[in-house]
Amino acid sequence: MNGHEGLAETLLEEFRSIPKEGKTDLDDYVVINVSPSVVPNPYLPTFRVFAYNVTEVVVGRGSSDDESFLLLRKKKKGKKDKKKKSPKRDHGHKHRKEREVDCKDKKHRNTWACRPRKPQYASGESPSRTNSLWTPLGYAQYWLPGLGNSSKGEKPKYKMEYATFTREMLHPENGDSLPIPLKELPKSLREGRSNGTEKRKSKYLPYGLEDLTIGAWVSLGRRLGEDRGRGKKIRSKFVRYMYQGADGE
Repeated sequence: MNGHEGLAETLLEEFRSIPKEGKTDLDDYVVINVSPSVVPNPYLPTFRVFAYNVTEVVVGRGSSDDESFLLLRKKKKGKKDKKKKSPKRDHGHKHRKEREVDCKDKKHRNTWACRPRKPQYASGESPSRTNSLWTPLGYAQYWLPGLGNSSKGEKPKYKMEYATFTREMLHPENGDSLPIPLKELPKSLREGRSNGTEKRKSKYLPYGLEDLTIGAWVSLGRRLGEDRGRGKKIRSKFVRYMYQGADGE
């Protein structure tokens, strides 16, 4: 097993260990996005374009703006921020043991080994948990396939590798701004659905996430952790995108 395969398998093992939806406490999770490097070493230049919710009002399908606003407020009402102890994990990466560090020593006081002993605060109303103001809605990843053909006299031509959005999000019908300008999309994505019921799949939209909240990422992790059916298919795409189509070589 080479380094690439080892990293991919480590991530998939983490995904397989995610509890079922009813047993998952989202307060215990945090999402860290690691983008491929813009510097072409060892991979090709890559960057991501993110879209954010800048309205705060979450508009559900088939509901008005006022109804959606009330639903959001009702969901928030009665919820209080929770103060929690640091969770224990029996899998994945582990940090240096606390007993090896004297947290009373000033030079260690703000190190990671001493931080977990402090209380954690979690809020279901935060943009990372509820689709509201400043919630990331999705991103599109672009890369430069013809790096050797570029020169000072010829502008680089980036191509979309994939995006996290649904097709409907790329073509909003309620007057919202486009998350990605149409001219920056592949030709196959520049048109929306031809009617209200038809669903057209695209190789550029493997995940179909409606936002990038922690809950959405955890749900995707569960799908990636499935060893058969839809999990197996989407997992192969996930690993391929990790290495820009190099299949972990």
